[in-house]
Amino acid sequence: MSAVTFAVIGDYGIDNGDELAVSNLVKSQNPEFVVTVGDNSYGSQTLDTAIGKYYSDYIGDYKGSYGSGSETNRFFPALGNHDWSDGGGVQAYLDYFTLPESSSGNERYYDFVQGPVHFFVLDSDPSEPNGNTADSVQAGWLEAGLEASVTPWQIVVMHHPPYSSGQHGSTPAVHWPYEAWGADAILSGHDHNYERLLKDDNGDGVIVPYFVDGIGGAELRSFSATADPDSALRYQAEHGSMLVKADDTNLTFELWSTASGGSLIDTYSVEPSVELPVDPPSGTHQIILQQGVNGYTGTLDTMVREGSPDASYGDARIGGFRAVHIDAADQNVSGQESQGLLQFTGLIGTGADQVPRGAHITKAELTLHNNDAGDGAALHRMLASWDEDSTWTSFGNGIQADGTEAVATPDVSTGQQPGSGSSTFDVTASVQAWADGAKNEGWAFLPAGDDGWDFRSPEGQAPPILTVDYTLDQSILSTTAPGVPAGNWLLL
Repeated sequence: MSAVTFAVIGDYGIDNGDELAVSNLVKSQNPEFVVTVGDNSYGSQTLDTAIGKYYSDYIGDYKGSYGSGSETNRFFPALGNHDWSDGGGVQAYLDYFTLPESSSGNERYYDFVQGPVHFFVLDSDPSEPNGNTADSVQAGWLEAGLEASVTPWQIVVMHHPPYSSGQHGSTPAVHWPYEAWGADAILSGHDHNYERLLKDDNGDGVIVPYFVDGIGGAELRSFSATADPDSALRYQAEHGSMLVKADDTNLTFELWSTASGGSLIDTYSVEPSVELPVDPPSGTHQIILQQGVNGYTGTLDTMVREGSPDASYGDARIGGFRAVHIDAADQNVSGQESQGLLQFTGLIGTGADQVPRGAHITKAELTLHNNDAGDGAALHRMLASWDEDSTWTSFGNGIQADGTEAVATPDVSTGQQPGSGSSTFDVTASVQAWADGAKNEGWAFLPAGDDGWDFRSPEGQAPPILTVDYTLDQSILSTTAPGVPAGNWLLL
């Protein structure tokens, strides 16, 4: 299990006693790295005076006057409005820091991974050449990056708060669909106070925390008379910083003030969006397959659509995210049928992470992350071969549960499905058939009604999970005895 602890500071680069007190607090907590939410420098002072004087121990490739810096970069800033205008402007900022090489192709906004967390650091300022609105180039980069990310947690960092009860208030330009794209938390600054807001961005019952952390050194400011309706906690009494602790299953945010050398003011934990299965009973072997986890990349998916019979949907994108859509009367494609396909390749075999042929399957569960409520589907084991380029036409007239393309009787009927969270289905019968010698072609998801159901695809956030528990009837044989190798066993 990987784990990290990091500090978050914002609106801090003022070179005063309050910035010093915050930096002393940060260093006393010994975080592995520091993330900033902007306004790293104010006025005409040099960046080294505003930043390096207090945080050089974390800055990689440091060329300033306050020590030798860090052997590796452990300081990850976001651009604020003052970074565009003060301290030599944005070019001085870019020259001062050595930021990660990023898929964005620039250092104004970038991403990086530390342990179980994938960070996406944005430039929320209107001066950003690639835009700061939901239809901008920058937003498209974030959407694609969040959907492709396979770490347990995704955190978005920026300066201007999407939502705030402070004097600056909310920033409509950056009201992006962070939850739908896959973010677990949003960090910002700009208002010189601390606020935790709990938002359900799209009404699906999933809460995403939005933090405003602008108390790193600059003068504190009061809140506006009217608080945001989703404001859960507001604080402005002392300067301070956040300390965030993350591992594969837990993400906890703490606010610490400089009072009494360090006082805990707020704490909030984010629950994982998909619960991983518990350990199997003693004596039972278990494998867990999920795209991008432990090197596994064998999950395939696609849709076939009657209304677009020659189109392939191996990289399906539904409503701005990657998902599989199952519908008897798909309103997006001429009101006709949409079917889904899902397969975990390499499931049966002789490797340590495969189910041996002939194994007894005690339990097999398929976990899917829901994206849109609907009537659900019937899961029929596929008999015909397919790939992600398959189409409605390539099956002749869509997938037929006729005993030739797919088994006639479904192994699972999901029933009505919710629009958020995860659903787990018992697929023991399917996996047992494959272990008994049937060819694994995965499942056809045939619609149960015309209220379409979406679940996240392997290319998106929270890919499907297949968990298989099995036992073996066998004798332990010497390596010279006859038998068929299967993982760490030899089957008679």
